[in-house]
Amino acid sequence: MCVVDFWASWCEPCHVFAPVFAEAAARFPDIRFARLDAEAHEAVAEALGIDSFPTLVAFKDGLEVHRSDGALSAESLDRVLGALRAVDVAEEQRRIANRKRTEAGQPPSGVPEGATWDDGDKEWSFGPKDVTGRPHGTWRYWRADGTLCNECIMKQGTPHGPFKRFHEDGAVSQEGAFEKGQLHGPRTWTASEHFTTERMHEGGVSERVRKTVMHYEHGTVRQVMHYDGQGQRVVPSTGEPYP
Repeated sequence: MCVVDFWASWCEPCHVFAPVFAEAAARFPDIRFARLDAEAHEAVAEALGIDSFPTLVAFKDGLEVHRSDGALSAESLDRVLGALRAVDVAEEQRRIANRKRTEAGQPPSGVPEGATWDDGDKEWSFGPKDVTGRPHGTWRYWRADGTLCNECIMKQGTPHGPFKRFHEDGAVSQEGAFEKGQLHGPRTWTASEHFTTERMHEGGVSERVRKTVMHYEHGTVRQVMHYDGQGQRVVPSTGEPYP
């Protein structure tokens, strides 16, 4: 596997990320690391559609298997690289084929033929409807690559009951419940050690946070608690033990 850091001389975050990238190379000797000056190699950057810097692109067996923008912290980069080691190229090729089917307006393999695409949510959806045509019962949602991302109970067109969201590898990323369209009760986010598009480490939340529990009361957040991999409550911004 090879990871490439696309950078530009005028880009300050690129200079911040450079030593982080270089130090990671020593920790991951089985991965090839390369840096490419996008200005000096403009044609290459354009061919890959890279227009922001720094951009990290990973290739495995000649196939692009990951892309992320922005300067990652050492901790975040280590998690990305660790997850990429486990990438199954055959599975990634299947997902690429599924994304092409989605682009063509066709449901990916494994998604029911009657599913509909929501261009806003970027998800396929399928489930039963009541006599008026409103979603009613268990509905499922899939990403453009055909991976299941959500399962929830609908009642006359409104979420009502338990729901689950899933990482690309099938593990649960979120679970909770709706009451008449509003989140109610605990909503639990669980991190993944594999590549995922499910986001829980945004807004300054440390990668050390592996579980977040948000308590809702009819749509209003009443309490938020964060935990590390050992189940200890931690400070969200640092992942250090909660005082």
